Amino acid sequence: MIGAFKVIQTIHDSRNLQLDRDAEYQRRMDDKLNIDIERQHGDIRATELRIQQIYDKFLSETQETLRKSTEDLTEADLIFLRARTLTTIEQVDPKRKVYLIELLYDSRLLYVSEYVGNMNYRSVDLEGVDLSNCEFGRSNRGDTMKMMNLNGIRLSRAFLRNSSFKHVNLTGSTFEHCDLTGTNFTDKELFIINSILPNGSLVTSFEFGRNLLRNGDAEEKCNESRLNQTMIPGWERRDVLQWLYNMIGSEIAHDNHGGRCLFFGGERYTSLFHNAIEQVIDVSRFVRLFDSYETKFTARADLGGINDTKDTAYVDIWFKSDTSYISNVQIGKFR
Repeated sequence: MIGAFKVIQTIHDSRNLQLDRDAEYQRRMDDKLNIDIERQHGDIRATELRIQQIYDKFLSETQETLRKSTEDLTEADLIFLRARTLTTIEQVDPKRKVYLIELLYDSRLLYVSEYVGNMNYRSVDLEGVDLSNCEFGRSNRGDTMKMMNLNGIRLSRAFLRNSSFKHVNLTGSTFEHCDLTGTNFTDKELFIINSILPNGSLVTSFEFGRNLLRNGDAEEKCNESRLNQTMIPGWERRDVLQWLYNMIGSEIAHDNHGGRCLFFGGERYTSLFHNAIEQVIDVSRFVRLFDSYETKFTARADLGGINDTKDTAYVDIWFKSDTSYISNVQIGKFR
């Protein structure tokens, strides 16, 4: 009996010690969890304070400019507002991004010019601004009188992915060259131009299949009195002429495909010199198509030479971004 009692007592003591150890471990884990939660709350408060300070700094630095009427704003004022706005928006949360846009709107700096009806109206350019995941609208959505009013707002080349404009009045507003993927709209009286729609498809006002070249067929201002003109409409020239097909005394005699004129480069006298014409085409309006890899182009040219000359004719197409050349495509060379 004594032996049995000692065994039972030992088991009981061991169990109590284990329970004490478990309780102590749980207390340490709870303390650690509480410390982590407090630290997270402290980080959140610090982040909130930092963001608020950034927003307050924006208000402080721009208040004088925002008090001016739009007609009195100089180009320097608009550049300053753009720089401060874009810098601030990069550092604040979606809630304050909404505050910023509403502030600029209320300061009459983001209107569609036709909506304002003022020929001298000047707006701030926010190209490239990222307003993704922003929720525009009032907190009390049951009260239509408290809907956010953004009538006639214009946002151009902005990123608005997964943002919401529910319960926002957007009558007469314009979104141009914007990424609206996943954006929630309720107002139907707005204009979306050359932008990615909420469903990911693209809407554009461009007429596809139209020739982007001006005077690509050499027919503009084509007549006998202008054969040696210094200017060729649409082109920068380097010793190139606009020449009549089958002109008397000319060695150029060929099927003219229904046209009257062609570009004539003459003879290249040295290997270092090329007679050429050049045209720059601005394709920035297709940037959304480029981003979604939905662009294709067709380039064609009628090229020819004269008798046994050693000259060659070709078309060189270069793609350029800002000051850098990206790639090129060549048609020809034809001798």
